Amino acid sequence: MSFNYMTITKEQVQKFHRERINHKKEQNLLLAKIQKESDPDTKKTLLKEYIQINQKALQEYQEIINQS
Repeated sequence: MSFNYMTITKEQVQKFHRERINHKKEQNLLLAKIQKESDPDTKKTLLKEYIQINQKALQEYQEIINQS
């Protein structure tokens, strides 16, 4: 039974890691857009998206911690 628990946890961590990499790629693309953008309103919208991605990643991290 312990082995199954460890396998599930390993799979969850791997999934989290892949998602974290994808979130970071998205954030890097948004950051490049933010730096190039001159319109303040568009910049604000992009910054909100950037923060939302960060909050989502943090929430996923908290879920992993709470499950272990």
